[in-house]
Amino acid sequence: MAAKANPRLRYINLLAYDEQIALEPLLLDNATRINDAEEAQQGWFISTLSSAFDFNYTLPTLSTGFVQFLKSPYSHAYVERENTGGNFCGHHPNNPFFIMQHHPYFEFAEIDDLGDKRRPQILYDIVEKIKAYYYDPDVMPPLQIANADKRISDKKRRSEARERAVNLLCVMIMYMDLGSLRVGQPTKDGGFFSYAIEWLARKAKLSLSRAKRAMSDLNDAMFISSYQYRELIDEDKKEYIAHNAVRVFDTDFFEMLEIDKKKFGKARKAAYQRQKDKEKTPSNKEKAVISLTMKKIMKSLDPNDKSLNTLNAAKNEEDNARTARLHKRRTALFLELSEDPYLRANEDAMEEVLQLRLEELNLLTDKEKA
Repeated sequence: MAAKANPRLRYINLLAYDEQIALEPLLLDNATRINDAEEAQQGWFISTLSSAFDFNYTLPTLSTGFVQFLKSPYSHAYVERENTGGNFCGHHPNNPFFIMQHHPYFEFAEIDDLGDKRRPQILYDIVEKIKAYYYDPDVMPPLQIANADKRISDKKRRSEARERAVNLLCVMIMYMDLGSLRVGQPTKDGGFFSYAIEWLARKAKLSLSRAKRAMSDLNDAMFISSYQYRELIDEDKKEYIAHNAVRVFDTDFFEMLEIDKKKFGKARKAAYQRQKDKEKTPSNKEKAVISLTMKKIMKSLDPNDKSLNTLNAAKNEEDNARTARLHKRRTALFLELSEDPYLRANEDAMEEVLQLRLEELNLLTDKEKA
């Protein structure tokens, strides 16, 4: 029985005659079943090996047949992927993953889903409002049209995008300073440490690219105002150090979520007062550091005139206080400018106005003046 010729193959057989006789029945038998889809799927290896040979000519060598076998499109086994939800990413539209699944105050838990000691109840109430956006996009309408010019389709925002926005927002709310509405942590010297996008992405269990897209949507929806301060370190080489971006929630965001103003304002005042108390009263660790520092200073005193040999504590303390005051005034100025909607939406204009105001108020650092 003759098989269909394969026009791609023009090879000369180098196998021994007895080897040809042994292989030919098997190859011819399987070649007749290639057109049967079910048989071809079950016996893809034999069918592929058979199709690699040209039966109008003498059988090729085993090495030639193996090369053609590798080139054949049927030579790769088909393994059906299991779609557990979404576009093979593990996302389930009807069963979304929320980084904050539970309300510790309702469930009488001392530790929340992030593994931290529970925070003020108002923060968890805000999170519950944010989670409702996943099922009802009308909860946050500006987020539905955010970055519309960058989107390919005018369709409703996909459930994956809503899920990532919800999780990033929840983490930012959990690590927001209630007193100033900034995302970060106040320091005891009166400064503020802002969290980087990489840190927020890890907490929200998002990839960095997904977190950046979600952050871009939040900025475009005007839920937050962000500004990244760049410090000039080398004027000749034009080298800068980029500090973590300062992100501040807009008060209109909480009004849109219909948060109880009285309860929210009370929580903010309490948080502000707690921070002031921390700044006034040093902790036990700070007291120990101060004690050790004083002992070091006493050892460095010259026994004759009681003057410092190696340390100038008064000057260092004065410099630290000046730096702290400068940082406070710069931060206050930025927050003041952030209240302007035009500057919030235009980063270049914000930076230009900020630099001018810093120069007017003599708040530039020595490196910036240089």
